[in-house]
Amino acid sequence: MAWQPAFASGSLAHYSSLMDSCAVRLCDMLEGAAKEGREVDIFRALGTMTMGVVGSTAFGIDFHTLDDPDSPSAEEGLRLVKASQTVFSSASLVAGTLYQPLMLFFPKAAPFVQWLARTLPDKKLLQVSQARATVREVGYGLIQNWRSAHPGQAAAGADKAGPPAAAKADATLEELQGEAPGLLVQAAARAGAPKATFGGADAASGINIVGTAKRGATDVEPGSFLGLLLRARDHASGAAKFSDATITAQASTFILAGYETTANALSYAVYNIALSPRVQERLLAEIDAFGRTRQVTHADLGEFPYVEAVVKEALRLYPPATMTSRVVSKQEGMYLVPGVTVEKGANLFTAPYCYQRDEAYWPRPLEFAPERFLPEGSALAPATDDAWTPFGAGPRMCIGWRFALNEAKIALVRLHQRFSFELRPGQVPLKLRLGMTLSPVDGVWVRPIARGGEGEALDVPPSAAA
Repeated sequence: MAWQPAFASGSLAHYSSLMDSCAVRLCDMLEGAAKEGREVDIFRALGTMTMGVVGSTAFGIDFHTLDDPDSPSAEEGLRLVKASQTVFSSASLVAGTLYQPLMLFFPKAAPFVQWLARTLPDKKLLQVSQARATVREVGYGLIQNWRSAHPGQAAAGADKAGPPAAAKADATLEELQGEAPGLLVQAAARAGAPKATFGGADAASGINIVGTAKRGATDVEPGSFLGLLLRARDHASGAAKFSDATITAQASTFILAGYETTANALSYAVYNIALSPRVQERLLAEIDAFGRTRQVTHADLGEFPYVEAVVKEALRLYPPATMTSRVVSKQEGMYLVPGVTVEKGANLFTAPYCYQRDEAYWPRPLEFAPERFLPEGSALAPATDDAWTPFGAGPRMCIGWRFALNEAKIALVRLHQRFSFELRPGQVPLKLRLGMTLSPVDGVWVRPIARGGEGEALDVPPSAAA
């Protein structure tokens, strides 16, 4: 995969300072709520941070999602965030377009269903089509931005055709069918790239290039994701390996997957920490031992085994992707259990939400017990390592799993260096919605409480203070 170097160990080390910067900016946003005793939806607040991380690490761009919401610079970033929210909330078998279950349950009627959707699109399909168009618009604009900043560096022969006027409803339906139910977004290249109004080389766009870090020979600098794809060449012909439409689709995937899933996981972690005084006490003790005012670097991440265990336990009980699928590719099919062989071409679905809560694999499965991921908690550990698969498993597991874990750990440490969180009453149990991911129906409402002690100034990296 052309962008695999973006997730190499050296690359992840470079990203950590940008992740830390975004976490600090989120804490600064929460400061006002803490002073006023005001409640915030931490799910949505964390979404502004994760989108900021995607912009700075993958594209070298400030999406301005962490700016003051009333400032002019925040407008485009908030538009991207709202479009991403719509993609995830509207694209589900339960809450999405009525055409999606028809496509799933009657695959042979797909041409007719697509024609019907094109002729009579319902409200949900129109909403998600427009939202996807907005996300692709951003991806296409980022490509033009990169080309302007790196003249002559893109591989020759790339398809630079102008974008179509609008996304089609039936193309959107094909995208949803390919993802259903509950998989991470894979934006369809066939829908093309819409007109770019976000980004580009024009300084008036309001997007700022983020500073880069030094890099080694086998890793890449922050913001190099598009460069990896645009520079990629076919080994045989030397021509560009990917069209602009394909790269736009990949950029859209990165934006969407990096935004929602990590915000979900962090929200569930904050929720369960606030719900359990025992967990909160141990988490704060580990963070305080590290230092309440220290910057969190990549080298420091190993000092937080309990924080990591908290993230993993949140992912166990609330996996963002509740189902995953694979297609049987072997000619002879796939042996499943005695007497059952699945034929070639069949779709196999697994449900992490179910088996990660199954007492057949997990002792006390509904209890939030992070120690089950620590050596001391072996009595609570799963019967098999394959019982924990929030990122999938095998050679096709989520390529960004270490990126997501690092981001979540840095964010939790930074948040709890400065705050504890009090849950709004009435959120137990938390109401969940199954869209493309598992998300809280009404958000996760908490009151940030500033922690006393250590009066030193917070160690803020230069890029966060700029």
